Amino acid sequence: MPNVAQAQNRKEKDKPTTVLVDAHNNNNNNIAGQTSTDSLALQKHLRAGEGGMVEHVRRLQVQEDTETEATSTGGVNQRGHGRRLQGVSTQEIPYGIIMVQGDQIPPPPATNIMKICIVDTGYDSNHPDLRSDQFSSGLNGFASIGFWYDDEIGNGTHVAGTVAAIDNAEGVVGVYGDPTEYSLFISKVSPGFSEASISASLIACRDAGAKVIAMSTGGFNFTGIENVLKDLYDNDILIFAGAGDSGDTASFYPASFKTVVSVAAVDQSENVANFSQRNDQVEISAPGVDIYSTLPENNYGFKSGTSMASAHVAGSAAKIWSSFTACTNNQIRNTLLRTASVSGQQSSWTSTQGWGVLQAKSAFDQLETYGCDYGGPTDPPQGQELSDLALGGRDQLGSLTHAPTPAPTINSADVS
Repeated sequence: MPNVAQAQNRKEKDKPTTVLVDAHNNNNNNIAGQTSTDSLALQKHLRAGEGGMVEHVRRLQVQEDTETEATSTGGVNQRGHGRRLQGVSTQEIPYGIIMVQGDQIPPPPATNIMKICIVDTGYDSNHPDLRSDQFSSGLNGFASIGFWYDDEIGNGTHVAGTVAAIDNAEGVVGVYGDPTEYSLFISKVSPGFSEASISASLIACRDAGAKVIAMSTGGFNFTGIENVLKDLYDNDILIFAGAGDSGDTASFYPASFKTVVSVAAVDQSENVANFSQRNDQVEISAPGVDIYSTLPENNYGFKSGTSMASAHVAGSAAKIWSSFTACTNNQIRNTLLRTASVSGQQSSWTSTQGWGVLQAKSAFDQLETYGCDYGGPTDPPQGQELSDLALGGRDQLGSLTHAPTPAPTINSADVS
């Protein structure tokens, strides 16, 4: 990995032009900002179903006003903030981490280092709240869009902070506050990318040994990667993606593939975000409105989108799975759904929130009490693959309605 001086020189020399379209304003109702001719062309390209980034080119909240300037320099504003850590005046746990119980997940065994792949716009490896040692690696962007350890747009760095911002007395804390408990692989992509490039990014995640993938890419006619995703699922990899940010009932891909967990966005009151997709593949929900996290150039700020929601679920799933490694991806997936809730109560499936808001500690507790069978059978029926158990969205839980006989403790296979 290059040193800081090299990285800074490269950023100034090779920084590409980026496009942001349809940025949300503070209340996520009206469009804020202007769009250039190029950005309007890209928007048309995306609405034609040819693919692209979810948040960066379609209805993404990007804070560039005085409010964000204050937060990035240490100021505090009430919007989107969570709980200050006792005795640490400059560090907080964002509200989203608290809502999904991400701060309550017990640490995994030291020997179980889970690798998480983030398919997004890159990663600011120089940020003080993100790890930058040998446990972070990645795939450079295609078509000369840059190095994985640079993030000119900022979405990937923001997602990474929700997953894994370090508990270090400054900034924010992610689901993984302890940098010794995980490793990251960053697969850099860019707005308007081809399906072939996304496929290559996903294969790189698999080859790097990732068990959990968080994706911020997609489109409405983005169906050419279905077989790659099926192969990943059959290799016991769990994939999460934002449900989409158009606020309608259209199927957004890859989230709407059955082998991908489609994550909807809710606000601080657990109300579904007005931009979040509503369809029969929505599977679970998590905070995605006014999410405070890391940004490039040592900054912090707010973003809204279903990618922000997906980051909460992907990070929590990885940390839970690290303690129950005998479970399959499908069992972890089903456990997350079975323990999700709406306003603290379990509810039936809806097209807006799926099976409810993620409750990570509850999912951990059920696996600790009942074992992996809480999420269904370990092995698919004879002649079938894990992907045959992936029904997706409304149908994912199938007949899983009752808890099995409790197991007395976590067995050794679960924590090896």
